[in-house]
Amino acid sequence: MKTIDFINTYVPYDEAEKASVEAIRTFVEKFKENIYCRSNILGHACGSAWIVNKERTKVLMAHHNIYKSYNWIGGHADGETNLLNVALRETEEETGLKNIKTLNDGNPFDINMEFVIPHVRKGESINAHLHLTFVFLFEADENEKLIINEEENSALTWIDVEKVLDFADNHMYPIYARIIEKVKKIKEH
Repeated sequence: MKTIDFINTYVPYDEAEKASVEAIRTFVEKFKENIYCRSNILGHACGSAWIVNKERTKVLMAHHNIYKSYNWIGGHADGETNLLNVALRETEEETGLKNIKTLNDGNPFDINMEFVIPHVRKGESINAHLHLTFVFLFEADENEKLIINEEENSALTWIDVEKVLDFADNHMYPIYARIIEKVKKIKEH
């Protein structure tokens, strides 16, 4: 099943996530298959990873070269329709982690639509566009050796979950806050 099909049965956590899911559903209806490729200059699907330690007290974040801030791990689908595979691929490429446990039965843990500002990547000017982001919840050993992909990131850090929002950009703050809240509810059960 294409991960994007998951939006038809997904139950959003709050009104903000509900709005993202509805916007993505509309976007998918309009652009169909082209959502998995960067050739859709208006927006495209991405798979991201929210990586927690076993105790759920820390989150692995990468200092992103383009945005100059700490962010989750993730990337573009680039034609892949299974966004769980995208998130797993990006996790391995950007962190070097090999022992990744997929949580939430491999289903998206959060869905959001992000506005990407114009930027330069590898010398190429990239226009503003949307990321249709499906976030997957992973667990990893915080003691496993990390390998920084210097093309993408300048640092990898396990950040105390209570301090993650101190590192968040304004546009990511509400998304990260929601995910942290969701993870805490899982931990409580």
